[in-house]
Amino acid sequence: MAGVLNVSVGVHHGPGCTCKPLDEITRTVTVQPVIVNRGCPGQREIPRTDEITGRVIITWPARKHEHTTLPVWGVSIHDADSGEQITTALGLRMVIGTKRGWDGPIEVELEQLTNAGGKPLATGAPIVPDEAGDGYRTAVFRYVVAEMRVAEA
Repeated sequence: MAGVLNVSVGVHHGPGCTCKPLDEITRTVTVQPVIVNRGCPGQREIPRTDEITGRVIITWPARKHEHTTLPVWGVSIHDADSGEQITTALGLRMVIGTKRGWDGPIEVELEQLTNAGGKPLATGAPIVPDEAGDGYRTAVFRYVVAEMRVAEA
């Protein structure tokens, strides 16, 4: 039986990173996910906003069989207004019962790659290095959830 383990998953912090490496994920960009070690010297404070950036549709992958849970890998996020897939997200955190109250919307915080101005990076745009030059720029943006779906098996 599988247990539940609460860990923070991030992306390799560059030289000197002491976090536990996981298998690489390759899409348009290759990233090395890690289980974050709070003492890692490569970590930095990620800019975040409480303002609503937009509306999203989340599609969760189908379960492998009836006795499993919804898997994380394979989730897709689309802008609810443009229909464009958001491919610059590195992490997603659901936020329920925010300062807008329990009768407010479900919200998600997306850690996303950003442009030099700190706005979400457009799909296909070149990745912008961070100030130190050994990583890339990211920030956390808040979206309201317009719809959630589960993909067909």
